[in-house]
Amino acid sequence: MPDTVQRPRVNNKDTDFLLIFLPVLAAATLFILVLSDKFNIKLFGRNFIKEVVYQRNNTTQTSTKPIIQDEITFTKVETEFVELTKKLTIEPGVYGLYIKDVGSGKEFKYNDTTEFYSASLYKVPIAAAVLKEVEAGKLKLDDTATYLPYDYASGTGVIGTYSHGIQLKISDILSELLKNSDNTAQNILLRTLSYKNVQDTFNAVVPDKNTSTFYRYNLSTPGEISYVFEKLYFGDYLGTENKKYLSDLMINTSFEDRISAYLTDGLIFSHKIGSWPDSWHDCGVVYTETKESELIVCLMSQRAPYENFLNSAKMTGEFINILMK
Repeated sequence: MPDTVQRPRVNNKDTDFLLIFLPVLAAATLFILVLSDKFNIKLFGRNFIKEVVYQRNNTTQTSTKPIIQDEITFTKVETEFVELTKKLTIEPGVYGLYIKDVGSGKEFKYNDTTEFYSASLYKVPIAAAVLKEVEAGKLKLDDTATYLPYDYASGTGVIGTYSHGIQLKISDILSELLKNSDNTAQNILLRTLSYKNVQDTFNAVVPDKNTSTFYRYNLSTPGEISYVFEKLYFGDYLGTENKKYLSDLMINTSFEDRISAYLTDGLIFSHKIGSWPDSWHDCGVVYTETKESELIVCLMSQRAPYENFLNSAKMTGEFINILMK
């Protein structure tokens, strides 16, 4: 059988050219794409690498904001809060601060479990107890209560200047209670409601009625007071109409020289203050006019000169402005 004929190899110039040219073309293409990304050069109106990275990240992210921007914003806010707490530490007095972004649940805490004498913050659950009785049909805002001699208490507000025996609408007494922090108004409402009605409300709006000292001794913490505001403004204790009624009563009060004074235009603070010798508080809910952003804020103090508390209120207001941008 004849041997197989061995044919000489014939060089294929076209094949050799492609073997050399294709790797060079691929490397050049990759090089151009990298340069286009680095210098934000668009090829045919597109930046291919950025589109691929965006598509990859977009499969797991629901936000339309760039991830790195979110990280920078988050880091900036955390850094600003650390700076704020450092300043509160050296400010004369003892301070506690709790802030919560209602939308995200993000919290900022400084001495938020420290107990303070709550002073007139006590009036907020009392007002809620009144509105709860209104919802139950046992009381109407147009009903009247009589101002009696033993209702009188010193402090702010105007009811104490009235003659004994005068008939006052419940709605007007509520307004004095929250807008002017009237102690006489508080006494009239406590007598009208009965202490059991008030206690039931306190038990319903604090985090733990078994450990809370808010109702019994008027001692509370920034964290607990913030929980009360969250329950009353965003929870189900009151109906929608009465939640708004309560919130509106705490806007444009006689005490807008604390946190409110340092908020930017367009921000609204529905809040209640507390004042006691060397103890000053300001707690409530900050929101935009469209309510697209809402913050629960509670700043409390003790053994603090008022001017130093105002410094802490200013710093808190400036931090809130950063959060609400």
